Amino acid sequence: MKYILSTTFIILITCLAISQEGTNRNELKVTIGLSHTTITDARISALPQKAWSPKYGMSYRKMNDKRISQIDIDFTYASNSSGSLLSLNSIMPKANYSYLRKTPNGVWLGGFIDHTTLLNLPKSRTGLFNNNPISYMLSASLGPMVSYEKSGILNNERISLRANAQLPILAYVIQPEHGHPYPKQYLEEDTFTPMRGGLTGPLLKSGRVVTINKYRSLNVSFSLQYALNDKVELSLNFNSQLLYANTTGKSVSLTDNSIELGASYIH
Repeated sequence: MKYILSTTFIILITCLAISQEGTNRNELKVTIGLSHTTITDARISALPQKAWSPKYGMSYRKMNDKRISQIDIDFTYASNSSGSLLSLNSIMPKANYSYLRKTPNGVWLGGFIDHTTLLNLPKSRTGLFNNNPISYMLSASLGPMVSYEKSGILNNERISLRANAQLPILAYVIQPEHGHPYPKQYLEEDTFTPMRGGLTGPLLKSGRVVTINKYRSLNVSFSLQYALNDKVELSLNFNSQLLYANTTGKSVSLTDNSIELGASYIH
């Protein structure tokens, strides 16, 4: 899992460095906020697990009059509960790289690549044994993205509105195939150990290339930016994600709605 995350970040940062030369506005942004998640993991329970939890994010954006290149990273840890005897701890790191070009009508069009990890750790309040001690969904996807931005002056204050939407059309998705968390390749290659040594390779090879019939992840975001001065901006951000994955017959769905406060350094 660490390999997947580190590899994705390296690819995104490399793309960011290569694709943007001669830009005239760079923005480093840090956000913190509150997220409401609803997770339904059929491997664990048919009941939706809901939670409020803190959400942390960071983004780096390069922009000029013709193009925008941006990388976003965020992290959420949620303790979910359906009110039943089962609770769920979920770890959700995400990374997203987007590249957009401006059209004559002022709309920005382009594409993105992203990585999403959803790691679910169920816990029975009765202390009874649970056959699924861990469930996971790892995805790397790409697709189109559209964005609209409007800047202006309101009561002598500089403000701007940003709106984005993206939807993957192709994804590589890794999910468990059995009642245990080990991929089939891990058992077939005779590398199984109780300490999970040698798991990374079989795990990476166990994924499937799918389209929107097996994997969907609609992301919509709105951001209101307020300029304190030429170097610092504050923002109020709304983000929503609707995710569904089912590559092995056991689906997982995630609804994540968050509101965040951000601070940006412009250079």
